[in-house]
Amino acid sequence: MLLLRSFAELGAGISLGPNSLEALELLGLGDTFKEIANMSEENPLWFRVLDGRTGTHVTDVSAVSRSSRQTRINPYLSNKLHIKGRHAFVHRARLLERITEHLPPNVHIYFSCNVVKVETIHAPVGYQRTSFVHVTFQRPSADGTPRSQVFEASAAIACDGIRSNVRECLKPYCGGRVRYTGTYLYRGLLDMHDAIKAIGERARISTQRMGLDRQISALPIDGGKTLSVSAYVSDRSLDPDQRIWDAPRWVIPGSTQQMLAAFNDFGEDAKSLLKLVKKADQWALHELVPPKIWTAERVTLLGDAAHAGQPFNGAGVGQAFEDAYVLTELMAHPACNASTIPRFLQAYEDVRRERARLQQAHSRVSGEIYQYRGPMGDDTVAIAAEFQDRFDWIWHVDLRADVAEALQKLKSAGVVA
Repeated sequence: MLLLRSFAELGAGISLGPNSLEALELLGLGDTFKEIANMSEENPLWFRVLDGRTGTHVTDVSAVSRSSRQTRINPYLSNKLHIKGRHAFVHRARLLERITEHLPPNVHIYFSCNVVKVETIHAPVGYQRTSFVHVTFQRPSADGTPRSQVFEASAAIACDGIRSNVRECLKPYCGGRVRYTGTYLYRGLLDMHDAIKAIGERARISTQRMGLDRQISALPIDGGKTLSVSAYVSDRSLDPDQRIWDAPRWVIPGSTQQMLAAFNDFGEDAKSLLKLVKKADQWALHELVPPKIWTAERVTLLGDAAHAGQPFNGAGVGQAFEDAYVLTELMAHPACNASTIPRFLQAYEDVRRERARLQQAHSRVSGEIYQYRGPMGDDTVAIAAEFQDRFDWIWHVDLRADVAEALQKLKSAGVVA
């Protein structure tokens, strides 16, 4: 169930590291992903880091630690994606469209739906099931007026993003709140031919341009046909909980003049790309203060609904794929049934929660580093050293070990044999 009218509304490019590719491969989506993504070769440049003002090269970051010069081959993988040291960029909407092709025919996607109520129903004595979950949606009828529809299931998994209505329904149990980060961004999808005409062949290279309280990210997507540009502007003068986005909507109209003024001391390459952005709206960047719990009986959260963070690690989507793989493996276990499913949902949360929380905090600091507010300030030599292995712990993870850990906990509790 989606509040969106179509996947096309999701719009932007996303970055996926080796951990994300591994999760996709393990989920059986490797070949599909390879057809639509900008896939790198083994141990290549993931992104180039420049000083946005001078254009000075700071460092190149690959998806394999240069401090160890070691690559990792996961023996469980089929080698279809050759995971070691690879990364990819892809259009978010194209990815979701292709993933849905793998859904069985009895699964339906409903757009323009809004969750208004989630509740666990405890059945009376003698009923076939002890409990189940009711999810109430509002969706437009043929004449456009909203109508309610209730779905009954053994469990509900909420993947409804940072503004999760399911999480809001569970707030008395889960907690968690959304806050403005102090950063907004301008976004644009540029035709690669136009970008190359503006700054040359270097437009094909994924690039992070750093500046004080500002940053420009440029990622090739759509098989290299499109350049996804995000230009960040930050104000960290207040404490995180005091930063307020005072507009009623998270996206408000901006102008090319405002955008260029914010980056007036950046180099000509950066400004040439920004001039190609056709609609300079301002997108407020929010994050989720971690909920106390993700799981309430037969309902659990996944992806941004559970752990939405800032985008500066390029790892948020990957965390959702990791969640999906672990949860899929657990729910496929023979001992997972209508009676035991709450225990399996809790086991999923128990093995995923801490890694997701650490990624949120780590990504926040990455944004500070890119914008010269990190521990090393604008010392680009120190920043280059930090980036040598900053992302290794995210990229190189054994997801099967997470599943094994969860199953061991369930075994200790007597849930699985």
